[in-house]
Amino acid sequence: MEHLDFQKEEETITMTLDFRKTAQTGGIEPYYHHVNVQRPWLCGVTNKLKWLRQSNITTGFIYRKINKTGDISHLPLSPAQFSAMFKSNLEEVGLDSQLYDTHSFRRGGAQYFVRDLRWDIPKVCDWGGWSTEWSGSTIFRYLVGVIDVRPISRKDYLDPSSRASVCNTCGRSCNC
Repeated sequence: MEHLDFQKEEETITMTLDFRKTAQTGGIEPYYHHVNVQRPWLCGVTNKLKWLRQSNITTGFIYRKINKTGDISHLPLSPAQFSAMFKSNLEEVGLDSQLYDTHSFRRGGAQYFVRDLRWDIPKVCDWGGWSTEWSGSTIFRYLVGVIDVRPISRKDYLDPSSRASVCNTCGRSCNC
């Protein structure tokens, strides 16, 4: 909880981390989560507040271990327990849990920012804390995957009659 700052009047939550994988000694810029009424399923503010209200957590770790009877402990939720719960949820909705793990969130986030929000690659790297040193091209491992589906056939990429049915803004068949 000490990493979060709630600004009610601005409808934001600022999250400042002590460290992360690519910044072990700190110096991490904060993440700003804004209320998103257009996409409430993606609203980090609303969803975090719902969880805090439901769990009655006011101090310590936000995401904690849950025992078999559903009791919430004071210990942090481990990556292994989160992964097991995530895979269980995927199977419950009929998805192959072998295709996904915790990096799916980084991949999904990067793909969402590029494909749906139309962010450029340097902006995605800055937001995610990835290096813009292109020698390793880490970001491309998040943007392109073996299970990704092309929206149109490769042979139709430059076919003007084929592209007419696909939106130039979002790459889908829509009317935006």
